[in-house]
Amino acid sequence: MNFQFEKKFLVSGLVMFLCGLLAPIYSPYAAAQIGLLQAHLIGAVQALVFFAFAWMWPQLSLPAFSKKIATLTLYVSLWANWVGTFLVGVFGGGREQYIVH
Repeated sequence: MNFQFEKKFLVSGLVMFLCGLLAPIYSPYAAAQIGLLQAHLIGAVQALVFFAFAWMWPQLSLPAFSKKIATLTLYVSLWANWVGTFLVGVFGGGREQYIVH
């Protein structure tokens, strides 16, 4: 079988997975530890999203301009979500708003 995949999405997924795994290391020094737990989980789940897009991206039949816009949108949205959650955990933005039992 000949598998085709988008290498940039695959590499980004691996980096996202690694960042998600390493996020809880900073936990003892973080202002909101539950935020780092969320960054950990988001990193793992969004890495799977990157892997799924790496697999299906070559099969999509979109115009070139639409594919570039979609690629940029995916990168910005997925990475902004993880970085934002990580920074919330590190700096404790809204740490009183977490509902955890």
